[in-house]
Amino acid sequence: QKYTDLHGNEQTISHTLELALLWIERRLSSNEEGILEYKSTIPYGIENQVWKDSWDAYHHADGTIANHARGVSSIEVQVTTYDALLDAAELLEDALDSPTRAKELRHKAEALRNAILRHYWTEDKGGYFVLGTDRSPKNGHLRQLKVRASNMGHVLNSRLLQSDEPEHKRMVHATVQH
Repeated sequence: QKYTDLHGNEQTISHTLELALLWIERRLSSNEEGILEYKSTIPYGIENQVWKDSWDAYHHADGTIANHARGVSSIEVQVTTYDALLDAAELLEDALDSPTRAKELRHKAEALRNAILRHYWTEDKGGYFVLGTDRSPKNGHLRQLKVRASNMGHVLNSRLLQSDEPEHKRMVHATVQH
């Protein structure tokens, strides 16, 4: 399929898909933990660049607001990105005859999956996926925002935990319980 872009140039949908994938890949590879973080670059702009965008939506369990001076992330963006990488891999393999690129994207999706399980799961209170992460103002280390919110429900709508592994089944059960 072809379309005309804003500058009057003819483009293909596959070109646009590749641009979107490159954006995701650059963001993931530029992050030490391999996750997608946001940070507003607009003075006095919206601090939370996700669907819960009120100034106090991202905070720690004690009520301390997330550190917006450094990167903040949300669980739903991570799992949506994971699924997007898998969807793109399927499309590239099945419709665009690019099995090598598809394999590359599946590898990146698996790396993101491991990062999600490492950085967004906590065993606190029976185990759950935290709201997101921020960074320590002192040393920049990633910190979990250990808040139980509806955001963790996005994991259930994702392929992230679709496996027969007992640990993944336990995580699904714990998430449903919360």
